[in-house]
Amino acid sequence: MSGTFDAHCETRPDSRPMPVWATKRRREPVSPERYAIRPEFRPLPGDIVIHKPRASVFFGTPLIAHLGTKASA
Repeated sequence: MSGTFDAHCETRPDSRPMPVWATKRRREPVSPERYAIRPEFRPLPGDIVIHKPRASVFFGTPLIAHLGTKASA
C-alpha cells in the first residue's frame, strides 16, 4: 500500500439504468469494449475498481465507503 489513492472508473453498459436522452435522435449501439479500461491503465492486483451505474463517477457507488475506510486506517 503506497498511501495514494488511484481511481479506476469504467462505464458498464450492463448496469446502466433506463436510458434518458435530451433529444429524440437515434443512437447507434456502442460496443462494450469502448467502455473498458485501457490496458495501459489496468488496475494492479489489490486495486479497488468501482463500477459506476451513472455518468457521475461517484453517484450510486460504494466509493464513499472505501474513502471512509482509507481515512480511518
